[in-house]
Amino acid sequence: FWRNGFISLSSILVMVVTLFVIGSTIFSGVILRSTLDQIKEKVDINVYFLTTIEEPEVLSMKENLEKLPEVAPPIVYVSREDALAEFQKKHENDEITLQALDELGANPFGATLNIRAKEPSQYESIAKFLESNNSLSSDGEVIIDKVNYYQNKDVIDRLTRVINSANKLGLILTILLIGISILITFNTIRL
Repeated sequence: FWRNGFISLSSILVMVVTLFVIGSTIFSGVILRSTLDQIKEKVDINVYFLTTIEEPEVLSMKENLEKLPEVAPPIVYVSREDALAEFQKKHENDEITLQALDELGANPFGATLNIRAKEPSQYESIAKFLESNNSLSSDGEVIIDKVNYYQNKDVIDRLTRVINSANKLGLILTILLIGISILITFNTIRL
């Protein structure tokens, strides 16, 4: 080391830079994965039931959905009363809206199920399941008013593409930087 001080110092600096590149690549990958997971957590679809549907029928639908392998637990059930209370709280400063709600006399909100899938690409199969099982009431009538998957489909598809692209880009970049780091390390050791 002392005989060739400059070469030794440059070799050590190259190794430090190489290890820094490897460390920052791993750290960036963890941050990217964490950010994408947080975004995935915020995506869900809502199933709005007709106001005439009783709570046991909604809970029966919830049990059927929980059996699907695509559904990530928990499915959040929002009753008609909770939906009304949430709406009133959200619009507590809007007198006109609250007066209009009072004039209706009855609760205009139906029960809701908030469903999350394990992967964003699985929302479509959940929506198809809901469409095919829309008449799960005891007398065979339609119980679902609306499923908001089709309003959110573009966003969910875009999110799926971003996640897949980010994963591929991250993998390619990691392999490339690790390959360069290995070449630099071997060259430094040989030097």
